[in-house]
Amino acid sequence: KESYYFYKSGLELAFGRLDGVSSDLDNFDTRMADLMHIATNFEYPEDLKASTMIMKNMREHIASMRSLWEFEDHRVQETEKYLVQRWGKVQPVDMEEDIKGLMKSLKELKADRKCD
Repeated sequence: KESYYFYKSGLELAFGRLDGVSSDLDNFDTRMADLMHIATNFEYPEDLKASTMIMKNMREHIASMRSLWEFEDHRVQETEKYLVQRWGKVQPVDMEEDIKGLMKSLKELKADRKCD
């Protein structure tokens, strides 16, 4: 499993690996275009459709993991906003509404539930 599946890997490492995997997929797209050209010339392009679908699914998966980590970055910033406030200035109703909004946003995210 890649490091972006695990919370303990941290934000920087997760985004680095997501960028790396995206770059690898871009390189595979270039190679796949060359292979599709050859397959079309020899009249068997349908043999590459399964590979194309796998790569499409991988891109969707990377996009969903990236959105999960972007959400986590936003959640940490929102939480820290309240942690640095003086106790007398904390507005509990606003904090509760913000946290409820974050929970609603988290439930709407499409991500692999097997991630920690």
